[in-house]
Amino acid sequence: MAGDRQHNSAVAYDLSRFEEHSERRTLRVVKNNRPAPSLLFGLSPLAVIFTAVIVVSITALFIYNNVMLTEIGAQISVANQQYAELESENVRLKASLDNKMSTKSIEEAAEDRLGLVKMDRNQIEYINLAPNDVVEVAQKDLADGNLLERTVAKIKEYLNH
Repeated sequence: MAGDRQHNSAVAYDLSRFEEHSERRTLRVVKNNRPAPSLLFGLSPLAVIFTAVIVVSITALFIYNNVMLTEIGAQISVANQQYAELESENVRLKASLDNKMSTKSIEEAAEDRLGLVKMDRNQIEYINLAPNDVVEVAQKDLADGNLLERTVAKIKEYLNH
């Protein structure tokens, strides 16, 4: 083993490994018949078109939404105006109805259209429809009945007067 150590110590080191070597780098140019097209930010045309379609669609939806809101707002405004007109017409018709249903208006219509006049006191005549109400009870012969029947009949007669 001692001999092996000496043998190893005599081995020379390869110092060429630590030396700087200047390597030649060669660039090789490869021609590509179809280069990868890039339009914007290194994206493919398909991605740019897809993004543009999405942006245009969102913008169109936003504009459509605003148009619809404007139309609905106009419809609400028209409906509110019609409501106010109908409320005014309702108030006018109620006032007209109250005027026509008043006692004075009815009297004027009766006098003007129908030719009626107010009644005077001398035109009043009273009629007596029932002169005197008289109830007549037929007398029963009390001599035929017993004492109890006669007593009951007298009480009834007394109560009827």
